Amino acid sequence: MPSQTKTSSNQKIKVGFDLDGVLFFNPLRVMRGVVEFAKKNALHQNTMNFYIPKTAIEQIAWRLIHMSSIKPADGWTQIRKLTDENLIEPYLITARFKCLQNDFDRCLKAIKAEEYFAGCYQNLEDVQPHLFKEKMIKDLGIEYFIEDNWNIVSHLSKATSAQVLWITNVLDSAIQYEPKFNNLEEAIKHVENKVRSS
Repeated sequence: MPSQTKTSSNQKIKVGFDLDGVLFFNPLRVMRGVVEFAKKNALHQNTMNFYIPKTAIEQIAWRLIHMSSIKPADGWTQIRKLTDENLIEPYLITARFKCLQNDFDRCLKAIKAEEYFAGCYQNLEDVQPHLFKEKMIKDLGIEYFIEDNWNIVSHLSKATSAQVLWITNVLDSAIQYEPKFNNLEEAIKHVENKVRSS
């Protein structure tokens, strides 16, 4: 399936999904807070800016890291169910850099995304992740967006009109934010309740 596809419908709620840590279970997602602490206190860097791999060695390292997205998260079949019922129009929006395109295609095949996602978008221009997702949410008119990275959630909830649903983790769970959930199943159930009651 091509990495960039798009269709549209005015009769369904547009819901966007991140990939790693949302559609795919990724045990390394709990390290976000640790990485942020190191960037802020040891490296004195802006914690919002993400490092973009440039050299061949860096890109190999990024590929290995993202292979930790080992399996589709529980709840992805519910997305298909809601799509088949014409209740939602799902979009996959990942900030994965261009060097991860082959593994992105693997993930699309694993969840048969071409059969029910209205569009699948990868960050092929290597834009800063929060800015890429902000642009895509605005361009596509996404109404709900499900994300697991707190820094990106914090940015998108202020920079877009979408309701941003946060999938938290054990190290970030004390952060005050609503709506937040423990996994994709809980988040998609929240969307389903909203859609069915509207």
